[in-house]
Amino acid sequence: MGAITSSIVAAVDTLGPQNVANAVWALATLRHRQSPVLEVMAARAAAGVADFISQELANSVWAFAKLHFRSDPLMAAFCAEAMRRMQDESSDFDAMCLASISWAFATLGYWDEELLDATGQRLEKCLASCKTQELSNLAWGFATLAARQHMATLSAIAGAAVQRIHEFEQQHITNTAWSLARLAVVDLPFMEAASGIVREKAHQFDVQGLSNSVWCFAKVLHHGEPACEAIARAAVARAAELTSQEMGNTSWAFARLSVYNEQLMDAIGRQAVQRMSSFNMQELSNTAFAFATVSAANEILMEAIGAEAVERIRAGAADNQALSNTAWAFAKCELLCAPLLDATSEASIQKISEFVPQGLSNLAWALARLMLTDAPLLAAIANQCIAKLGVLNAQETCPTPCGLRPSWRWHTSRSWTRCRGRR
Repeated sequence: MGAITSSIVAAVDTLGPQNVANAVWALATLRHRQSPVLEVMAARAAAGVADFISQELANSVWAFAKLHFRSDPLMAAFCAEAMRRMQDESSDFDAMCLASISWAFATLGYWDEELLDATGQRLEKCLASCKTQELSNLAWGFATLAARQHMATLSAIAGAAVQRIHEFEQQHITNTAWSLARLAVVDLPFMEAASGIVREKAHQFDVQGLSNSVWCFAKVLHHGEPACEAIARAAVARAAELTSQEMGNTSWAFARLSVYNEQLMDAIGRQAVQRMSSFNMQELSNTAFAFATVSAANEILMEAIGAEAVERIRAGAADNQALSNTAWAFAKCELLCAPLLDATSEASIQKISEFVPQGLSNLAWALARLMLTDAPLLAAIANQCIAKLGVLNAQETCPTPCGLRPSWRWHTSRSWTRCRGRR
């Protein structure tokens, strides 16, 4: 391969647009990420971008994105030429080109508002001719770039997807659903159509597809119970294949939808305990929060989460949401782990200005639930609440549960106690 790439570098000035497009596509297909050859190919492509036919342009930008090679001069040249062709009524810049450009620019994190506008306008004229993968890639591109001002385009994509939902493969369904959920686009016809397919074909989905599907439903609070039941059955059967992220996301999603499936939670709980060291802080937090929300947490699981969370928090790997949700979960289960609370307190004080009102409320509620007087943390919470008083709602301003009178007993070790109190 080295001899081939050396030959390409030596002859790059003689390569025409088709040669450049084919060579970069081949490198992407072979996953060859050697920087020198990509740099000279990028420079050659940028210099001759106007001579590319539309398919060569789309294939080239797709290939560079597939290789995760970003050159801003090249991206700017591709962007300008793509916009020119999108705005030309007679150009051959079709749905495939739009989808490739959208996917590639999103993959490389290259934002250009004028390009997004041009993509949306061109899409209106060729939406009916889009293949399912093209619809999925277009939606994913807009969502990945967090293009919230283009909700109408996403809604149009969702509408086209509903008409052809039975043609969608698993990944196309989950990618489109994820795109809508990421930007909080509640498209009921699409979600109902997608949940119908999930209900029928959940047993054919891989575990990532199962997890992503229920996560999407939960993000937009789409309560498709038959689909959730099908996902639960399939996930239980393949629980050993779930990654830590999929366990955290799946349990969180079922909790958010207020759907309790005992077999699923038991299966996730067993797998989580066995593989707890592979969980990152967000996954630990999501899992603890989910099990506490549906009152399915067991002490063995929570102890394992607590021990791992202490290490993650002390290493600085916990953000404000993970800190508040973890504290809330342990308090909801009436479990006190002194090392965890100490680590949470120290980290929360350092990050207190980053907490949203709900996070402040959850922290305060957890301290009150466990009857803990952590003066430095309480003072930090109080100061932030005062600063954010104008945006606190009624529930957030009353975090202390009334009439809580817990008693204590030692549990498993001197760092753990179990709180029994009136709820």
